[in-house]
Amino acid sequence: NMNVMIARKKMKLTQDQVCEAAEISRSTLSKIENGKDSNVSKEIMLKLASVLDSTVEYLFFSEES
Repeated sequence: NMNVMIARKKMKLTQDQVCEAAEISRSTLSKIENGKDSNVSKEIMLKLASVLDSTVEYLFFSEES
């Protein structure tokens, strides 16, 4: 999902920093950012939205970038 990657880069965070803060694996974040995980749990969506100071709607359901 490009919005996750864009939000992360705007905050100047590495994948490792986001993973540590959101308590998810690097492979999970990589799959999400590359669109290879279309079944992201609500829990992970909420964690990423919190870490990236964004909303679930923008990160996962918006076509904007």
